[in-house]
Amino acid sequence: MFGPHDNLVDNLAGTEGDAYVNATATQTGDEVALTGGAVLILVHVHTATTADATHFFTFSVTQATASGGTFSAADSSQYKTNLWDMIINATTETGVKIFQFIPVAGYDYIKVIATETGTSDITYSVIVLQGDIHAPVS
Repeated sequence: MFGPHDNLVDNLAGTEGDAYVNATATQTGDEVALTGGAVLILVHVHTATTADATHFFTFSVTQATASGGTFSAADSSQYKTNLWDMIINATTETGVKIFQFIPVAGYDYIKVIATETGTSDITYSVIVLQGDIHAPVS
């Protein structure tokens, strides 16, 4: 837990997982190296011009043990989703959406995937925010 005087810049690491993507098909995000601990995924949905109950995008995470390795789907138990259902299925569903991902030991890399169902059209960005492991300041 952070206190009122913690230096968030030194204690958090933010990585761009996807930079302003106009998605009309399934998208695989950039590889992100994990620094340890739980991961907060921020999805900024800039626009959702086509999205409804049958045409939507679902966001998820794949994980790998090595950079450039084989990425596999995360188990549903690795997500904490009470902040957002990870689905963009309405044109009004814009703004910043958040979900938490809990890495499994040994998996040091992740990618955020936006999987299309039907024919949808959204523009989004992804930020991966995580606790940064570093040596104490001396």
